[in-house]
Amino acid sequence: TYEVPATLAFRDVTDFSMSIPSDNLAPDATANISLSLEWADGGEDDGPEDNVAQLTVEMVRELFYRTMLVEEGTGAWCGWGVYGIVGLREMKAKYGDRFIGIAVHQYNSSDAMYSQNYSLGLGSAPLCRIDRGEELDPYFGSSNEYLHIGKDFEKANAVAAPVDGTVTGEWTDHTHDSVMLTATATSLVDDEYTILFVLTADSLVGTGTAWKQTNNYYMTAPAGEPYIDEFTRGGKYSKSAFYYPFDDVMIGSSFKGSPNRAPAIGRLGVDESKTVSYPVAMPTKQTLRDAVNASLDKVYGVAIVMHKSTGRVANANRVHITHVTALPSVSEDAICQKVLIDGQLQIRRGDNLYDALGRIIK
Repeated sequence: TYEVPATLAFRDVTDFSMSIPSDNLAPDATANISLSLEWADGGEDDGPEDNVAQLTVEMVRELFYRTMLVEEGTGAWCGWGVYGIVGLREMKAKYGDRFIGIAVHQYNSSDAMYSQNYSLGLGSAPLCRIDRGEELDPYFGSSNEYLHIGKDFEKANAVAAPVDGTVTGEWTDHTHDSVMLTATATSLVDDEYTILFVLTADSLVGTGTAWKQTNNYYMTAPAGEPYIDEFTRGGKYSKSAFYYPFDDVMIGSSFKGSPNRAPAIGRLGVDESKTVSYPVAMPTKQTLRDAVNASLDKVYGVAIVMHKSTGRVANANRVHITHVTALPSVSEDAICQKVLIDGQLQIRRGDNLYDALGRIIK
C-alpha cells in the first residue's frame, strides 16, 4: 500500500503520479492496481461510490519508441480551421519525429483537398483525435488554455507502446500514380491488430477559392494570443479567406470509401512480428494532383497499427517517400510484374518470384 498525500479544492482536477516498484513481477505478468480516495481528517463523503478506481497493468520486457498520431477533421471553408493549422503546426515544431499529423479535409466538398476516402468519425470541424482517443479541439485541446492540445499530446505520449512498427515506401513507377507502403509490426503482448496506410503531403498550394482558408478571426482585434493574432485584424493573414501552404494533408489511404482495404495483421503473440504491404493510390482529382506533383519531395507514407478490439492506436510510423522501386535487372524478352500475395509485395520475373528486396523466393 502506498499513500499519496494531497489537497484538493472544491471542483478541483489534479493529476497524480507515482512509481511503484516492480521487482517482484516477472516479464509478461499482469498486476492489478487499486486507487482509492479518503478524507485525511476523517470527514464524511456524500458520494463514496466513485472513490475507487481499478487498473490492470501488463509488464513488458522493454519499452518501444512511441510516435503519436494526431488526426484532424478540417476543411478550407471551415472558418475556425485556423485552430487546426496552428495546433498541428506547433506540435510538429515542438515534438518533431514524435508527432505524426494527418489533416483530413472533409468539411466541404468544394475544398481542393477534399476526400471521402478516410473514416475518422468526427462530429464536425475542426476536431481531432490523439491516437484515436476522445474528440478534442485541435488548438485548445481538453481545456480553454492556449495551445493546451500540446499537454494532451504529452499526457497521451506517457502511455507505453505495446507495438514496435517500421514502414518503408517507394513510388511504384515513374508516373508517381501510387506508393507501395510496407510495414512491419512487432508486439510485446498477445493481441489482435489492424493496420491503416496513409499518404500525406506538405506545402500544398493552388489558386482559386477552393484553395483559400476561410478565417473567422479577420475582423477580431488582437488579444495578445501569440498563435492566433496572425489571423486577427492587422495580422499576416487578416483576410476573410487567404492562401496558405497546407501541411500534413491526407492525399490517399487504404480506405476505399469507408472500408479499410489494407491486409489484416491479425493476432500477434509476444515478440511476434508480421509484415504487410499495400499500394496507396495518389489523388485523381486534377487540382489536387497538380499541387501534389509540385511537392513530390514532400510526400510521406504513414502506417497506423491499431488494437482490433478498441480501435485505439498501438503505434504509428512515418516515412519520407523518395525512391522509385527498382526491379531486378532483366533482358529485353523478360517480363516483370509486381504482385501482392497474402499482403506481401513480390516481383514475378519469368518463372521466378522475388521478394521486395530482390531475393529469389522460388
